[in-house]
Amino acid sequence: MLFSTLAATVFGSIVASAVPASIPTGTGHTCPSKELWSCSTAALSNSTDGCCVENKSGLVMLAAFWDIHAGSLYDFTIHGTWSDHCTGGTWDHAREYQNVTAILQGLGEYQLLQEMNNVWTNSEGSTDSFWAHEWGKHGTCFSTFNPSCYSNYKTGQEMADFFRMTVNFYHKFNVYKALERHNIVPGHKYKTEQFTKALVKEFGAVPNLQCDYTTGELNAVWLYFHAKGPVRNLELRPTVPNAANGCNDTIPYPTKYPGEINGHYPELTTKFNF
Repeated sequence: MLFSTLAATVFGSIVASAVPASIPTGTGHTCPSKELWSCSTAALSNSTDGCCVENKSGLVMLAAFWDIHAGSLYDFTIHGTWSDHCTGGTWDHAREYQNVTAILQGLGEYQLLQEMNNVWTNSEGSTDSFWAHEWGKHGTCFSTFNPSCYSNYKTGQEMADFFRMTVNFYHKFNVYKALERHNIVPGHKYKTEQFTKALVKEFGAVPNLQCDYTTGELNAVWLYFHAKGPVRNLELRPTVPNAANGCNDTIPYPTKYPGEINGHYPELTTKFNF
């Protein structure tokens, strides 16, 4: 299915907020009656309120990671939601948090935290520092997640909203299932064109494919969008990548957990004394 009407389609959230949602227009903010698209001339105007639309880092990218040592056998994991300047440069960050898990628990965001543990993980097992890095480097770049945009703001609420948005973004554009519908599955090699055609057909978005420098195997898919209004709404329309593919013409799509059989370790032949 081609998402030709993607911009007008808002999917239901997978993870809802644990606290009443704040209108992203705190005291002193007034948004236009017609929401703007990020990277549009109006959005980039100095007079545009950054709580109403991404007015600097309006190029929104979903980074889906094919980590063969992490996550479900049948799904990509989340690397993050990245934001770039509409002109191609990256924005800087100023606000950071540590102890992400403790902050989310303090906000009552247990469902969100559980889903993050399921789909936003890594092979090192250091998810808390991974999440903190993604928030500090990318989440703080989004103008619509600024604390000043919130009524009744609670410390860390904007970070929780960024994580929730990213999890829902990931589910909305499920790369694994999209490829599977076109018979592109792990354990085989495919042409770059096959990956591209499948994802354009499914999402209307030209993917940026990334591969391991050593093996040439697929390890990431990046999808680029502009956002209408606050990015948390996930009202999106596809746009072209701002970077080149990092893969050869033929791409191995590896299975996860090499050395295991159907997701389970082979029977151990060495006995251990405890």
